[in-house]
Amino acid sequence: MEIQQYFYLIIFLIILQSVVGVGILVVGTPLLLLLNYNIIDVISFLLPISIITSFINLFFIEVMHKNKFKFCLDSGINKNFFLYCVPGIFFGIVLIKNFQDYLSFELLVSSIILISLLIKYKFEPLIKNLSGFYIKTILTLIGVLHGLSNAGGTLLSLFLTSATDDKKNLSRFKISFYYFFLALVQYLIFSYTFKKIINLDQIIYILPLALIGSILGNLLNKIISEIVFKRSIELIAFSSSLVLLMRGLY
Repeated sequence: MEIQQYFYLIIFLIILQSVVGVGILVVGTPLLLLLNYNIIDVISFLLPISIITSFINLFFIEVMHKNKFKFCLDSGINKNFFLYCVPGIFFGIVLIKNFQDYLSFELLVSSIILISLLIKYKFEPLIKNLSGFYIKTILTLIGVLHGLSNAGGTLLSLFLTSATDDKKNLSRFKISFYYFFLALVQYLIFSYTFKKIINLDQIIYILPLALIGSILGNLLNKIISEIVFKRSIELIAFSSSLVLLMRGLY
């Protein structure tokens, strides 16, 4: 897949992710599947862009808010994330490695995103009162689904924003922090498993795009309500997932 062909799509996805913390994988995966790319190429194409964007945004959020958030990460979520979510990614990639020829990724990705959106609107208040066992189960599930489909970001952002009453920018910081490590671990395992290594030319091309898109996204975040962008991501993800679902069924 030639990264240069998707200049405007990449900028668009980076801006979305810079505003709310997710977008590149959640929106980009169903869109590229609709363009008839296979899931392996989609993952190898989008993951480096997501990792670089999340890293840049963590830097921008810290600088713009004068290091307010560096020590605001919940130690319990930290521990459970790395103990349960990260190993789940490994199992998800093992599944995709062994069953990629038997799975319909159009149906899988669309179903995961649609179910995540349904959970958001029907059960979001319940997430705040979950016991430790269910939190660990959800984080493991997020890891497995993300490793398998690239679509775990919707559930991750839902879990992080619903579990606490954090203000907008702290929520953005937390989502970007965990999403960075989610994508980084996924990419390391994925690259080793499928021998898909990003080359220097791709990094050189991605870096300025990620920088421009992140600057625009952080500027837009100041002047446009975050809820508008959240609803935009949900609408795009819902629409593309619905089309994917119908295509997978028919």
